[in-house]
Amino acid sequence: MLSDDSKISELSTDEYFFLTENLEFVDSDLRNEAIRFIVRNKRKRLLDTVKAVMENELDPTERNIALDYWCNAIPVSKLLHKYGLSRSAFYRTVASVKSKLVVSLRYVLFYNDISEPPSMKEFLKEIES
Repeated sequence: MLSDDSKISELSTDEYFFLTENLEFVDSDLRNEAIRFIVRNKRKRLLDTVKAVMENELDPTERNIALDYWCNAIPVSKLLHKYGLSRSAFYRTVASVKSKLVVSLRYVLFYNDISEPPSMKEFLKEIES
């Protein structure tokens, strides 16, 4: 669990369960470091998922619109001109991107918080909710 430089480099599922079930048995510094790692690791997985969806599930136009709209905060009026889209086409594209991101993030959150694989019915119910 701890690397040579005393930082948590990776936490296996077993180590995670050990820590969460046995935090009262470790000193407060190690416990706090472990908790910070768990939170950072979950955030990193979510960000990695967003990045993977952006790279693999979106076409180049969708990707560029998403980056300009959310990351670069370019006003919608400029984006409409830049991409030659009507307002409704622009917002349909944004809704499509959001939908793809939501499905992928639900999938990651669902699988991060379970101890055994769900049935297909449970999985589809969770994704559709």
